[in-house]
Formats: sequence, structure tokens, C-alpha cells
Amino acid sequence: MSKKDKAKQEIQAVHPAKTGSAKIKKIIIIAVIIVVCAAIGAGAFFFLKKGKEQIEYSKKEYKNLAIPEEMIKFTFDVLPNLYVELGKLNDEVDIMDAEIKRLEEIETKYPKQKKIPTSEKKNIERLKKSTQTAISKIEKEIETAFVMSLVEESKGRQYAKERQPDLEQLAKDSLAQIKGSEPEKTEDAEEEPKGFMGKIKSLFKKKKK
Repeated sequence: MSKKDKAKQEIQAVHPAKTGSAKIKKIIIIAVIIVVCAAIGAGAFFFLKKGKEQIEYSKKEYKNLAIPEEMIKFTFDVLPNLYVELGKLNDEVDIMDAEIKRLEEIETKYPKQKKIPTSEKKNIERLKKSTQTAISKIEKEIETAFVMSLVEESKGRQYAKERQPDLEQLAKDSLAQIKGSEPEKTEDAEEEPKGFMGKIKSLFKKKKK
């Protein structure tokens, strides 16, 4: 037996309780570390899961889109920014429909001055048609990418990504045409909003005041 081992045995013989206590402390420390790591892992899993739930797809009604639900879901999964722009276009068509209906009511109520609301209604109808044309072009590309993904998912997604910049720009250009340029604000007064939909929204604001 070496001198080192012999010295160790003598220490254990003199302080057996101290040696056992050290082992217990070591076990407790290890157990605490394991519990803390498990808690951190569970917490990370919870927050990741919570974050994932916040961006999960939820079915919505887009009555101005012609593509089926599965293609809308595909757009959300593969081209989320385009999905948002499509939603905006859908909402703008709803606004235009409501304004057309309002102008038609004015036509009926004041037939002698019918040409005034009729002129504005034709402008909005032209804008609506232009918006629907943009939506149709976007939908056609989404349908192509979706069907390609059914045949071979990677090719469909690649095609969608390649068309993404042009489709997003088309949607943004259409929205810009609807809203017109933003009015410049001054300290004394605000200029009237430009663009057909800008005028409509300005009219609604005045009514609220």
C-alpha cells in the first residue's frame, strides 16, 4: 500500500462523518444541477411552443380571393409577406364595395344630381377592376407554385421563392395606387389626401368629427 493510500485511510478513520458528509453534499449538488437544467429546458420548450402558437395559421374569410383555402394556407407557409399583402388587397376591395354602395344610394336619393356620385363611382369601379386584376395575377402564380409543390414540394417552394419579389411588388404597387400619395401635413392645416381611396377615408374621418 502506498503512503498516499495509507494516509487517506487514516483520515477516514479519524473523520468518518466528515468524509460521508462530503459525499452527500456532492450528491446534493449534482441533483440540484440536474433539476435546474431540467427546469431551464422545460422553460425554453414552453416559450418556444408559445411563440410557435402565436404565428400559427388561422382560417379567415377572404371573399375577394378566388383561390381555395389550401392555396391561401400555402401562401402563409411559404410566402408570409405576400399573404399579408393579399389580405390588405382583400380588405381594400371590401372598402371600395362599401363606397360604391354608398354612392348608389346617393344616386337613388338625388336623381337630378346623379352625375356627381356616378362620376366618382366610375372612378372607384375602375380602381376596383385594376385591383382585382392584380389579385388575379398573384393568384395564378400561387396556384402554379402550389400544384408544383404537390408534384414535388421542393420545386414548388423554389418557384414560389423565385416569384416572390415580383408578386410582392405587384401587391404593393396596387395598394399604393389605391391609397394614393400621403398628404403633406402643415402646422396650420392638412391637405386633402390624394387618390380615390384617400378621399373616401378622408370623408369618413370628417363624418366622425
